[in-house]
Amino acid sequence: MSSNPVETSTLLQLYDSGLSLQAVADHVGLTRQAVHLRLKESGYKPRPKGPRIRIDRKTLIDLYVEKGLTLGDVANHFNCNRTTVANHLEKNGIDRRRRGPFSIYRIYFDKLERAGDSVLIPWAQKPNPHPILHKAASSLGFKVSIKKADDGQMRVTRVV
Repeated sequence: MSSNPVETSTLLQLYDSGLSLQAVADHVGLTRQAVHLRLKESGYKPRPKGPRIRIDRKTLIDLYVEKGLTLGDVANHFNCNRTTVANHLEKNGIDRRRRGPFSIYRIYFDKLERAGDSVLIPWAQKPNPHPILHKAASSLGFKVSIKKADDGQMRVTRVV
């Protein structure tokens, strides 16, 4: 039996609330190892390893695929790291984009199958996204016309 006055039930309650072993230890003035041993003595099993942040498929598709946010942007949104987001993408069967300055536009340009097809793209954070859009289209073998649309969007039309 431990001589520390902190009840094991208190440790269990803190740990069950989602705190890490280190956070529980800091909260009650014990070492992480001491908290681990006390929980182990009580027969409690540690949480399984794996992502603690849960990002559902719908949200990933909205942020990463449809809005074109980068892994870093999505990670910042959920206050986690890029690896966590990448793991959730893989777990949900969502392909990662290639890295590059215009890779985020690829998902929109894939919809431009023939001349005259157009798509609305959210206005980029950059002051002038036109050169990137033209270069992206050129790398895919066609040219585009870009017009500013309402609601902070651009209408991109395939011309050739």
